[in-house]
Amino acid sequence: MSIREDALETMLRESTSFIFVKNRKGVYEAASDAFASLFGLPSGREIVGKTDFDLVENKENAEHFFMADNQVMESGVPLSMT
Repeated sequence: MSIREDALETMLRESTSFIFVKNRKGVYEAASDAFASLFGLPSGREIVGKTDFDLVENKENAEHFFMADNQVMESGVPLSMT
C-alpha cells in the first residue's frame, strides 16, 4: 500500500465525517466507518461494491439518493446540506 493509500485508509477509518466515493454507476468505491455506521455496518469496507439499493430499505429513498448523486456528478456542484 502506498503512503497515499495508507493515509486515505486512515482518514476513512478515523474520521467522524460521513465520507463516501461512488462511481458513475452508483457503486460505492470507498466510505468512512462513520458513514457505514448509518447503515449499521462496522466498517466502510463493508459498503464497497454496494449501491444505495443494497443499503437502503426504502427503494424510493434509494432512488432519490441515486438521482441526487448523479446530479452532482453531472453538474460538478456539490449538494448543500444546510
